[in-house]
Amino acid sequence: MKDKAKAFVVNLALMTVITGLLLRVIAWGGETFFIYAWFFVFLVSLALFALYHDFIAPLFDTFIPLPAGDLRNMIEALAAQVSIPCLKLTNRSLPSLGSSHTGYLPPPPPPCAAEVSVEAAVCD
Repeated sequence: MKDKAKAFVVNLALMTVITGLLLRVIAWGGETFFIYAWFFVFLVSLALFALYHDFIAPLFDTFIPLPAGDLRNMIEALAAQVSIPCLKLTNRSLPSLGSSHTGYLPPPPPPCAAEVSVEAAVCD
């Protein structure tokens, strides 16, 4: 119930701001408002993608550094093959889903980001 309340507050705060700004873009855009609205939604999507791991996800989940070992070495080797820097490799604990865990390579400074599933890396 606590996570649902947090999700509601975060959603309300984000959607209030985003909707207000979108209405201003529509009012400003005139007859071609749909182009400006599309571009605004595109930029908001990119911003939320970039901010999710650092600001939104920690409100709901616990992130702990992935310990040194075979799994970390395999993930780093895989990331190196596709030229993704491993700046901060963490294990995301999802308390609402029991013992489910997901490993993350958070977005590095632009231009790229990747998510690596710990279960998939173990099976390969």
